[in-house]
Amino acid sequence: MIRKIGYSIRKYGIKSSIFNFLSILTADYVVVSFQKCGKTWLRLMLAQAISLKYKIRKIHLDLQLMTWFRPIPNILISHAGSTKDNNKLDFIKLFQKKKIIFLVRDPRDIVVSLFHGSRTRDKVYSGNNVSEFIRDKNSGFPKIINFLNTWADHLGKRKKGSYIIVQYEDMKKDAAKQLGRIFEFMNIDMPTAIIQDVVGYGSFQNMRKLEMSGKIKDYRMLPGDKKDPTSFRTRKGKIGGYKDELSKKDIAYLNSYMKKLDARYGYKI
Repeated sequence: MIRKIGYSIRKYGIKSSIFNFLSILTADYVVVSFQKCGKTWLRLMLAQAISLKYKIRKIHLDLQLMTWFRPIPNILISHAGSTKDNNKLDFIKLFQKKKIIFLVRDPRDIVVSLFHGSRTRDKVYSGNNVSEFIRDKNSGFPKIINFLNTWADHLGKRKKGSYIIVQYEDMKKDAAKQLGRIFEFMNIDMPTAIIQDVVGYGSFQNMRKLEMSGKIKDYRMLPGDKKDPTSFRTRKGKIGGYKDELSKKDIAYLNSYMKKLDARYGYKI
């Protein structure tokens, strides 16, 4: 563990590293997902619900929902290394004693959203060719499938009741129901009225307004460029949107690779 902390400090700076280490150490629950699975959306609703129930004036998104020194579960939000091509931390080991909320989305939609975000928000990809991007082993579809399969294998070995899987598609269909599942998993008696309130707060339309207004001073809720719709966190959020943006050849490639995805997620070609 000491070596891991040392590596993290060298790479990310001491302030961020200490905060991240304390968060991992004290977290009761960890929301884990690959990028572009709706984690900011879920984070926004969880923060609002907890703020309302426990009368906390404000929970900043960048505080990871860590409510230290209060009798409230600490919730860590993590990409579990999916943002790094060669991350040296073993997040499965780091989180092995934590209860996991695993958020997943159809990887075909993930990779298209990731393409746009990598170019316009995160500025980590300078190309414009989506066909090349989805085939990139370090950034594209192979990386996503590998991440999901690695976690499916790990979760399958865990004790019952130590994790739940939440699908983005189910969130879109009935966000209130999925939030209810999450709060039940966390043993939080969340009033129905609050859940309904935060579902409205987290609606696509309201999140877009919040992003445009800049009221939430957090980089996750700020567009890369207000003039470029593809740079918004709330870009589209459409289920099956990859079909509108990819060629038949690219879709065929994704569907072929989907055969490698762990069947426990239930996504069909």
